[in-house]
Amino acid sequence: MLRKGFTLIELLIVITIIAILAGAAIPYVADYVEDGRAARAKQDMSEIRNALARWELDRGVWNEADTSIEKLVGPYLSQLLIDPWGFSYVISGANSTITSYGKDGASGGGDDLILDFRPPMSITKVEYSDVDRSGDQTAGDTISFYCTRPVATPPAVANLTNVQVGDATLDGVAATAVAQGRVAIVTMNATTFGGNYVQVLTGADETNAFADRNVTTPQAVKVISNNTLQLKATGW
Repeated sequence: MLRKGFTLIELLIVITIIAILAGAAIPYVADYVEDGRAARAKQDMSEIRNALARWELDRGVWNEADTSIEKLVGPYLSQLLIDPWGFSYVISGANSTITSYGKDGASGGGDDLILDFRPPMSITKVEYSDVDRSGDQTAGDTISFYCTRPVATPPAVANLTNVQVGDATLDGVAATAVAQGRVAIVTMNATTFGGNYVQVLTGADETNAFADRNVTTPQAVKVISNNTLQLKATGW
């Protein structure tokens, strides 16, 4: 004799099994969804990084007061990008970063995604200028440090102990220091230095006074020349 259907108990058992299986799978599905959103956010942030690089090539250093990507839309971005959780991407010119605050839309909480849009902080070139053309080091001569990131404003002379010029630390020969975008221009006092090398000292208590936040030890090496001295930036 053929059975015409399931009993109530059999249906309840099947429903219970399906519910158990679904409950076990949901967390994994949620993880896959979040991973997919994070991957899309990282792709967007890479696109924003490239747009910022083009902006700075064309227009100079990004204004630190601008945290929105709106100015990039048009010539550098085809549309205003919003992260997969519905929040705006945030640019920090001071930190050289692009941030998505993740699911909670707020800083912190362990779900922030952060991408640097500039190379690690590095001194790439050093130029000495004999301002009074005396042929000797004198007060008023300048040393210009070219960096990969904007220089901290203002670079305090007292904090220049980690940059060594020849046999002297920079704070010992500097009278003043000013920032012009990625360039720190140091005006010398009457103290002279010997040697033709510039290096950045490292250690637990040594920080790069020219750097913005999230600074790393400079990486670049470059030989430069000027009208009176030969200076070489050494590896560090």
